[in-house]
Amino acid sequence: MWELEYGEAVIVENFTVEKVYPERRTIRLALGKGNESAMRGYKIDVTGVDLAHTTYYRGELVDRLAGRVYKTRAEVLGLAVSDLQPDFDQRAEFIPGVGAIEKLPNPILAFEDLLDRTINSTLSPIHGDLHLGNILVGPGNNPFLIDFSRARDGHTLADWAALEVSLLAEVVTPAAGQTWESARKVIATMIALNGRGAPPEDGDDRIVDAMITVAAVRTVAQECLLIKTAWLEYYVALAFCSLRALSWDSMSVGARRLMFLVAALSIYELRRRARLAGSVETSPDVELSDSEG
Repeated sequence: MWELEYGEAVIVENFTVEKVYPERRTIRLALGKGNESAMRGYKIDVTGVDLAHTTYYRGELVDRLAGRVYKTRAEVLGLAVSDLQPDFDQRAEFIPGVGAIEKLPNPILAFEDLLDRTINSTLSPIHGDLHLGNILVGPGNNPFLIDFSRARDGHTLADWAALEVSLLAEVVTPAAGQTWESARKVIATMIALNGRGAPPEDGDDRIVDAMITVAAVRTVAQECLLIKTAWLEYYVALAFCSLRALSWDSMSVGARRLMFLVAALSIYELRRRARLAGSVETSPDVELSDSEG
């Protein structure tokens, strides 16, 4: 994949205006045409725009816009990780692992490879912003969804991966704590959820109890897999969703630390399955038992 460098001159064509930030003299462009349901894929922030003389509207198609690169994706992700005060070298290819997994791939350095991945799947209508805040409970304890502004055609697993990220941030992290060590304890339980052995014997019962909600999401997500025992496509979605959350100021520091490790574990699982290409994968055990995935 071609990588852009700082200061390099670029021209973007046929992007759609997703948001306008007048106070920052910035517009956000998304790859796609038409309304928001069509906007997906690459997104670009264009800063230094003279909004006093040029007006941009949400949904407007920008035929061509020239500028220079002022910040790359790698820089944005790197700064987001620095803010989390990592207790490891964030520039290293691998970071300390958990339990039987001695080291995990650095998800920041693996991001470009992730973008190059393709999966076999079908498109279907999705919510596009599935998190706990958009799930309400009505009479009779019946849940219903709100806020369909990002509804579009996409991969159903994107919704379930986004919901898992929300549960990890808002249910699991408060039970585990905000430190890197707390996040690693959650990852140890997630390794078991992925079908890689039993939960640690010295595991925190609060974490195990909180992870039941995540296991429930995995049960539903399995029904959306192209092959019910092959989880590669889900780990792709989970890696993207967790990396996307790294720069969310609305998410606690502890939750973002967990997101970094979730992305690392997801990429580890993807690479592991690539090495086992041609073999039959087993499904993650939602009972957190000792099956091999």
